[in-house]
Amino acid sequence: MKDDEMVKTLEALTHLAGQLDGIVRNELETREAIARMDGQLDIIRIQIGRLDPHAATRVHGRHARGRNNA
Repeated sequence: MKDDEMVKTLEALTHLAGQLDGIVRNELETREAIARMDGQLDIIRIQIGRLDPHAATRVHGRHARGRNNA
């Protein structure tokens, strides 16, 4: 009986480990996607700054406030 209980416990732990692995992978993918988007926003800000330096400052200020509120 104890062997059956140990097998069931190990199966449950293996299942939970798989779920945790999936959660961690999703978190890492999300962080990588956010970093890519931040990079794209930086590029856009640079391009706007070349056209209108004052507009780039306003865009950067809005973006920074948005990050702080998140």
